[in-house]
Amino acid sequence: MDKQELVAKLEGFKQACHDQGYIIGDLYLDEAYPGDSSTSYVVKMIVNKTWRDTLSSPGKALSRLLDVLFETTEAKTREKVFTLCIYNEDERDLMKLPSYRPAA
Repeated sequence: MDKQELVAKLEGFKQACHDQGYIIGDLYLDEAYPGDSSTSYVVKMIVNKTWRDTLSSPGKALSRLLDVLFETTEAKTREKVFTLCIYNEDERDLMKLPSYRPAA
């Protein structure tokens, strides 16, 4: 499954998160192992501040997002998700940066 196909398969997850007010904007994907498009992906998203402020910790937000991922996707799709990475609204610029640093 390539990146574009994964984006399409995650559409239900993204929509459910938007509908429940958990996230804003799009999902951004980076290869978990840069240069290897056959591998899994880091899925980045911006968490809605209003929702996030009702929770006691970022871990609770991540836990709820994982629940939604399992409710809205098939196992084959989840196999391609290396991790979910959540950002606050004020970290929007950081989200678009690669999840890795090139070797020196």
